[in-house]
Amino acid sequence: MQTLVEAMKYYGQTEVKGPASNEFILKLQNKALAKYGLISTDDGSYPWCAIFVSFILNETGIWKDKWLIRAMDFMKEFPVVASPEFGKTLTLLWRESPTSGKGHIGWSINEYGATTNIFGGNQDDTVNITPFNKGRVKAYLKLPE
Repeated sequence: MQTLVEAMKYYGQTEVKGPASNEFILKLQNKALAKYGLISTDDGSYPWCAIFVSFILNETGIWKDKWLIRAMDFMKEFPVVASPEFGKTLTLLWRESPTSGKGHIGWSINEYGATTNIFGGNQDDTVNITPFNKGRVKAYLKLPE
């Protein structure tokens, strides 16, 4: 739950359209991308949902200077569980197709019917809670207590 509480402090951080950038998002991108020999000059040029989760895990002391830039890589880091728990699990979604290797990640908020609500970064280019089709869920990942 501590990670979700920390993540919510950044609610509303949004990419800046055009040549300017949100310095917070750009800083996170470059901190993570540097580990892979990459750099970003535009906050909208690189997907940052996994980078935002990595930032929060580092801020809360769960990780120490560890950065993932691909959502699907989180499956190697945390155990898969059968169902989501508010603030205690990450929800991993597939993107484009279940076999594309592309994904999206954020904190499990709640589910109702065919919808799962996720708190995360890079959701419509911002940090917010967004509803997704539950059919896109690839896995629920248990965070350390």
